[in-house]
Amino acid sequence: TDQDMWETFLPPFRACVQRANVSCLMCAYNAINGVPCCASSWLLTDLAKKEWGFKGYISSDCGALDDIKYDHKYIKDPHYVLRDSMRAGTDLSCENKKTGIMSKKLKSAVKKGVVTEDDLNRALENLFWIRTKLGEFDQADDNTYKHYSSDLVNSPYHQELALEAARQGIVLLKNDHKLLPLQPHSKISLLGPLADASVEMQGGYSGDAPYLISPYHGIRAYTGLVTLDVGCNVKCKKLSLSWDSISTSYQGIVVVGLDLTIENEDIDKLDLLLPGKQSELVLEAASRFESPIILVLMSGSPVDLSAFKENPKIGAIVWVGLPGQNGGRALADILFGKRSPAGRLPFTMYTAQYAKINVLDMRMRPDPNSNYPGRTYRFYTGPVVYSFGYGLSYSSFHYRWLNKSSDILLTKVQSFLDNYGVESCPSFISVSIQVTNTGSMDSDISILLFIVPPINELNAPIQSLRGFERIHLRAKGTTTVTFNINAYDLSIVNTKGKHTALDGRWKLKVEDASMTVRVNRE
Repeated sequence: TDQDMWETFLPPFRACVQRANVSCLMCAYNAINGVPCCASSWLLTDLAKKEWGFKGYISSDCGALDDIKYDHKYIKDPHYVLRDSMRAGTDLSCENKKTGIMSKKLKSAVKKGVVTEDDLNRALENLFWIRTKLGEFDQADDNTYKHYSSDLVNSPYHQELALEAARQGIVLLKNDHKLLPLQPHSKISLLGPLADASVEMQGGYSGDAPYLISPYHGIRAYTGLVTLDVGCNVKCKKLSLSWDSISTSYQGIVVVGLDLTIENEDIDKLDLLLPGKQSELVLEAASRFESPIILVLMSGSPVDLSAFKENPKIGAIVWVGLPGQNGGRALADILFGKRSPAGRLPFTMYTAQYAKINVLDMRMRPDPNSNYPGRTYRFYTGPVVYSFGYGLSYSSFHYRWLNKSSDILLTKVQSFLDNYGVESCPSFISVSIQVTNTGSMDSDISILLFIVPPINELNAPIQSLRGFERIHLRAKGTTTVTFNINAYDLSIVNTKGKHTALDGRWKLKVEDASMTVRVNRE
């Protein structure tokens, strides 16, 4: 629908064009309302170039032009596939140079007059523009990029950056009775198929890492008292834990999750459960260890953790995502309290029944008549294990709004909507929240601002993330974080795909602290 398109699907791309000034867009494999993206003049030219002001070049996703003919069956003649995609705005085809449609058919398309010289020139101008920007035609002494050396690759700075990114991305989901952080030199029994993970920490499209520090080696840097028994591989069709040699009096840590054999491009997960007998491994470990275990989940997508969330024998749950070359060291830094976790979930962790929803149904809003629960944290009405944006800390924090409430006229909000684009709209309200670290540990904290609209007939989102800041606070320290609110933050997208002002009480929420912005008709 126009509402879903302008409210959910298009905004990230618009931000990339208008805020980040990207030089390249890639047209996707799929079709939008029956028209393949790489053949859509509306998408590539009318919207991206004319409305958003995109100035760069457009490449197809790899093989997408072939898909127009063979998968979509949208155009039969490959010469006209080239003509229509180039005139729609596609400048470059990412494809197999021996079998790709542009490699094989462009020359004959030009000879037949289907693709004209103007079509070629339009694409070449965009492609040579980026090559000029890269300095390919400059003298070598004038081209900065030609002076880069291999010393920049795998430098100490970049190694530290990879470590810090991994630390910041780790999310603490459960920590009963302050099981974490662990004391240095704790005795550890490390189990699970990813306990000694290496390439599994990287995910798809990763380069060759200079080194890979597994959870096992990361933990060993803190304590030499570590035993290891992986029990099975990631698919875990058969368990082979040697319980006779596992010290169940030690602190049990079980590292489970997914890898590229489960989630990858061209590989769809069949459900949201841990593969094979991984769940059985976790529950058996939880029952055998003398004290509650720590569960570590490594995945790039949601996994149903409901069987572990309320289990008292599982004292802590940590999601590490795909942490990269320093993943094991970053995990150990969190487990042993060198750093307090401050990551937040980048997606909702649903229950397994979510996988029963038709994956081709892209509607955002729920439909009670068909028991369709909607999609994403903004609309989903079904059961949730852990919500988008959820994450615990080893410290504790108190939030207090410095603004009690604010009022603004509906006509002013609408005037800003009518006169400014989303990415250029100035703010008209500044709100500030005081944050205090009330705990005993220095810690980062991720502050997420959600805005909750008034109830209305246009079926507005339940809530929307409108700002976030990550700060560091010493124990007992206090600081103030300010967010700027503009007209688009106080608007909804109607069924025609247009932002419109909405009167009523809008709630601004950070954790359990909220304030009100009243949009008044007069």
